[in-house]
This record gives sequence, structure tokens and C-alpha cells, in this order.
Amino acid sequence: MGESGSPVGSLGSDCSGLAINRSKSELYFGGMPASVRRNISETLHIQEGTFPFRYLGIPLTSKKLRTDDLTGLLEKITGRVKHWTSKMLSYAGKVELIRSVINSIELYWMQQILLPAKWILMVEKVARDFLWSSGSGRKSSSPISWSTVCSPKEQGGLGRKKLSSVD
Repeated sequence: MGESGSPVGSLGSDCSGLAINRSKSELYFGGMPASVRRNISETLHIQEGTFPFRYLGIPLTSKKLRTDDLTGLLEKITGRVKHWTSKMLSYAGKVELIRSVINSIELYWMQQILLPAKWILMVEKVARDFLWSSGSGRKSSSPISWSTVCSPKEQGGLGRKKLSSVD
């Protein structure tokens, strides 16, 4: 036992000044018998966690992600869009918000995990509906096609990156 009564030596915290916050920490095991997991957990005074869990906002799991695991991301994007719809924005302003914020959120998640195509289409629908909505939040007819919006500016588009390969 360490000086503070901790079962783990305090050498690391003496050098760095950092200590484990046991109330915010969890242990994750793979392929270990329950008795060994319980023994380690009791020795370290840290509870065992379960999958999936979130790390930096990304759900981590040992299995393929389900659509339910990704609801947090869709809610985050939808929440941003609902906040923006109350403002009177030009098409250029809407395109810039989609390009800078929604694309950034999507790309951050895509760097970490493989997103299902169905889910990417749902996010694109939120972006498309936001772009073509009027100030009251109602969707209006689109003056140009979504594929044109997603084409490069050099080709007459608006430069929004299309993340799905399905039209």
C-alpha cells in the first residue's frame, strides 16, 4: 500500500502531481475470467465499465456500432441546425455553416469510426433541409440540385463535400 492508503504505489503521482480520480475512472477487460476482473477492480478500488462507452464524444465498443449508438451525433447536428434556423441567414451563410460546422463534426467522427452509409444520408438530409428552409424553418423548393451544391466551386457548385456516394 502507498502512503495515502492506496493499493497502488504513489511514485507516479509524486513525480507528476497527478492522481487517479477513482470516481471518474472505469476498468475495461477483454477475455479475462470474472474472478480475475473482480479481484483487480477491488484491489484498485475502481469499478468495471461496460461497452459501449463514450470517449471524447465518440461511442467506443468492441462490436459493430448500431444506429442507436450514433444518435448523439445526429442530435448534436440537429441541435445546431435548430438554433441556426431561428436566424435570418443568406444561402451563402447557410452553406458556410454547413461546410464549416456540420462537415467538421462529421469528419471528426469519421476519423474515429466507420459510419454507416444510412447514417451519413440522414446527416446529409438534415444539412439539405437546413439549406433549403426558409427563415421560419419551413422547407422551400430547392433552386439547384443537391449534387450541384456538393460539386466543387470550379464546376459551378457551392463546394460542400458530399460524404455519401449515393444520390
